[in-house]
Amino acid sequence: GDVSLLERFVGLGMLSQITASSLLGQWGDDVKSFTLEIMRMGLVHVMASDTHMAGAPRPPGLAVGAEAASQVVGSELAEAMVSSMPKALLENRSLE
Repeated sequence: GDVSLLERFVGLGMLSQITASSLLGQWGDDVKSFTLEIMRMGLVHVMASDTHMAGAPRPPGLAVGAEAASQVVGSELAEAMVSSMPKALLENRSLE
């Protein structure tokens, strides 16, 4: 992936989101490595599940994802990525 392009867009105010499954390696080592890199660079704002409907084959995995993220960005930011940041977006508030 082109980290510099994402870095430029985030610098212009764009927000980015990852899926918990990307961080957990479900989509392979390359995706996991890229996800870890952009997290370490502070380029990730929200972590979401990849679940599209109840009973779908892709379980949410947000608790496991948040735990894995806490090892990279700390527990406070990891928790915010799955709770307060998505909530702020839904409420049309800016992210801190």
